[in-house]
Amino acid sequence: MSNSSLDRINVVDALRGFALSGIVLIHMVEMYLANSIPKELLAMLHQQPIDTVADAFVYWTISGKFFSLFSLLFGLSFFIQMDRAAKKGADFKLKFLWRLILLAGFGFLHRLFYPGDILIIYALIGVVLISFNYLNNRMVFSIGILLFLGLGRYIAFAIWGSNPIVSPMENDMELGYLAMKNGSFMDVALASWNRLPGDINWQLTPFMGRAYLTLGYFLIGMLLGKSRWLENIGKHLKTLRMIMITSLIFYIGSVFIHLELLGGTWSVISNEYTNWPSMFMLTFFDLHCLFFTLFLATGFTLLFEKKWATKTLNILSPYGRMALTNYVMQSMLGSFIFFNWGLGLLGKLRAAEIFGLAIFILILQVALSHLWLKHFKFGPLEWLWRSLTYFKIQPIKKMIDKNY
Repeated sequence: MSNSSLDRINVVDALRGFALSGIVLIHMVEMYLANSIPKELLAMLHQQPIDTVADAFVYWTISGKFFSLFSLLFGLSFFIQMDRAAKKGADFKLKFLWRLILLAGFGFLHRLFYPGDILIIYALIGVVLISFNYLNNRMVFSIGILLFLGLGRYIAFAIWGSNPIVSPMENDMELGYLAMKNGSFMDVALASWNRLPGDINWQLTPFMGRAYLTLGYFLIGMLLGKSRWLENIGKHLKTLRMIMITSLIFYIGSVFIHLELLGGTWSVISNEYTNWPSMFMLTFFDLHCLFFTLFLATGFTLLFEKKWATKTLNILSPYGRMALTNYVMQSMLGSFIFFNWGLGLLGKLRAAEIFGLAIFILILQVALSHLWLKHFKFGPLEWLWRSLTYFKIQPIKKMIDKNY
């Protein structure tokens, strides 16, 4: 394997680990509710100024951004898999479809712990992604732009008005919260399962769901792979810097508009999103997240090129290589900490305390990832996914060189 290929793998793994670190932080702060935080918990969360600082940090730098980065990397991984297969003269489409089915299976199991699972949505949208692999880069880029500008949202609103085709979830969410707060593990699992149809419908709606945005980020990741920039980052430093600086400028501009012109709320026009201005507001929020996501991706990649930073950022590579295992483990730990079937700390910790606990879990997972991959080739779930993909138990232990 060439040095450029190794560099590409390392930066992608490290960037995936970086994205995963943001996901555990946001989910912990949201206490794994997969819902807006009930008013009864807000008083406990915000008791001191440091709690407000912790929340503000998460709101401006993590919320909506690291999910996006994780999705971008899924699109990149899709291209890398298809590209490697093509170089070997193989067709990876059917195998990729099978991998998506397996991913959905992991998602169903993961959902027993956490109703905000994204693996099922990734699997559904991933099926659509295959068809985009046949389009040229300009066409893919154009479709991605239309997705982020909210074309689907505007068409849906023009047809259905303020009555999007979405199953009501309020009752399911309330029952889910009560199960988390007072119920057993089976109560939580059943409540999460009952929420699934409504959650999928909500995700697929062009109004506020993540499906169309997820596809948009998948396409950005796929384009990043097709551009071959990561195969020789040094040749594209100028372009990456331009994207980073431009994205940061637009992000700062969106923050200014948000604070100075919109009164600090995205839903200032309509809390129910029932008019055209509120549709444009949703698109503005999507672009706000897009700008910061691109800034994070390009900034991290450029920093990775610096020799003094490479070793530090590479600490996240094992964490990213075990992304599936760590993502599921985050939810198992988080639900155990907060829900009644575990420690039952829901509503008993301040925002700053939860943030500190999230940092501890992140450090723990990174350390365990390093320890695990010293002895094994893959994470546990990655090994299972790979074995099921090829219908053959894959070797997992690393060979020890006795002469070393």
